Amino acid sequence: MKKFLASIVLFYSLFFILSSKVMAQYGQYGAPTPSQTIMVTKMVAMPNADLTDPTQGNYVNNLSPTDPRFIASEYIFFKVTIQNTSTVTLHNVVFTDFVPDFLTPVSGPGSFDTTNRIITFNIGDMVSGAQNIYYLQMQVANQATLPSEQGVFCKTNTAQASADNTAIDQSTSQFCIEIGAPAVTPTPTATPTPTIGVTTVPSTGPEFDFLVLGANIIALTTGIYLKKKS
Repeated sequence: MKKFLASIVLFYSLFFILSSKVMAQYGQYGAPTPSQTIMVTKMVAMPNADLTDPTQGNYVNNLSPTDPRFIASEYIFFKVTIQNTSTVTLHNVVFTDFVPDFLTPVSGPGSFDTTNRIITFNIGDMVSGAQNIYYLQMQVANQATLPSEQGVFCKTNTAQASADNTAIDQSTSQFCIEIGAPAVTPTPTATPTPTIGVTTVPSTGPEFDFLVLGANIIALTTGIYLKKKS
């Protein structure tokens, strides 16, 4: 009986040890789980009216209302960095940019859906460790289409990266627009009506009255003299 019990204990001990070794070797799914992640970073360039090369911009993550602001019709540059931080190749990587109100895309990769205000760009496959950088140029709406109230308001631009074999990642970048005083519309000046064929009569004064009186006396004296002579 004792030998039988000892055999059972030995059997279960060996089974437990062998099972543990198998699980340690193959993991839950029979092999080590690969890392499949993607990361996107969105940045905005500081306002610079003279900036013509987007790669030379001073990029920051966000701009607050106390930072330099953009104005009507000014260009805004964004920098988007997409990284494959996984250990495998990511397939069918797609970059999406959600364009906020009061901005119009000017140049950059992909196509712009004006209805949904979305820029999409298919990058394709990205090998492990790959990093792609893209620049987007946009323009602030003109003064007439900005809110009529004076002041500063901020908007957020969101970038997104996805792939067939990984979860979606997003990054946002805030910028602010300063609304200047509304453009002053000059009041039309009435065009004076030309005066045609009107003679200006000088106003009478004391000097003019004496001249008239003298002329009358001369005329009266001349008349009396001519009458006596006849």
